[in-house]
Amino acid sequence: MEKLTIIGIDAGVISAVSDSGQLYTMELTDDVRAALKPRIAPATSSVSPRELQALLRSGLSVAEVAERTGESVAHVERYEGPVLAELGFVLERAQAVTVQGMADGMTFREALEHKLAEQGGEIVRWQSYRLDDEWVIAISVLVGDVADEATWTFDSRKLTLHPTNTAAVRLSKANASDSSLFPPLRVVAETEPIRFDSGQFEPLPAHLSAVSPVTAPSDTGTTVIHTSGTTAEAAELPFVDPELTAPADLLEELQRRRGERANAMSSHPSTGSIPIIALDDAGNPIDPTPTAPHAARESDDSFTDSTPSRSHKRTRPNMPSWDEIVFGTRPEDD
Repeated sequence: MEKLTIIGIDAGVISAVSDSGQLYTMELTDDVRAALKPRIAPATSSVSPRELQALLRSGLSVAEVAERTGESVAHVERYEGPVLAELGFVLERAQAVTVQGMADGMTFREALEHKLAEQGGEIVRWQSYRLDDEWVIAISVLVGDVADEATWTFDSRKLTLHPTNTAAVRLSKANASDSSLFPPLRVVAETEPIRFDSGQFEPLPAHLSAVSPVTAPSDTGTTVIHTSGTTAEAAELPFVDPELTAPADLLEELQRRRGERANAMSSHPSTGSIPIIALDDAGNPIDPTPTAPHAARESDDSFTDSTPSRSHKRTRPNMPSWDEIVFGTRPEDD
């Protein structure tokens, strides 16, 4: 058997030569082309079949699962059949559950169709899927032009259903008046707009209906406001110097008054309530000239006095010396 070596391809013809130098030709057909193509091994899938079935069981379509996982649609379709059979079986069991409180032992499906028919609605689609290890039964309903969806959780072992949203709660109620999917709107009574009516207020008395302009300050430091009427009396208000209305002037006045209080308190060596008696070298008390306690308060209320008033001297009995208290004798007696 001779070994051929391809030396060229021209016009659909393959040219080859043997080890002995003999030239051979062969037509390039489709079968030859397919045989010459390199065979690429299929890439291993990164998503397990169990994960693909879990995604299909959650209600996703084949195209959605393929887009989410990056797998081909043909690869996902291989695992769709068993999942569809399982979803259909669970849905049939849920629809066949007998509803308590309904007449003639209606099933879950019959009860929903009956209630929606009374409201002029219908069920557009039934669906079952599994989320968070729970089976969910969902229906898409249409009442007039309004669409909504009601969902229940389904226990396939105990054959019980529990509503999980507002639409399902209303449809699950036994009372027909409370089971309306879309309750009627309550008519609100119209209210008249509120307007301002000046007639609701009484006019002021004649002697209070007008106030004359403020007159200039008088020499006594008061401002007089005259009101109209014969019985109105003049009201005297304290006059405020317009030069002290500025914040800087007021601050300066407060600082000046604070300094006067400090001088008044420091002029007397006392604590403000109990006087301190000074003693001379011989132990005899020195009679000070105290300041009246109300002098400091009077300085606070005065704008013109700069020095506090002092009280007259008062004679006080001499206090005993330290020797008299301890030894019972005076220093002169020694």
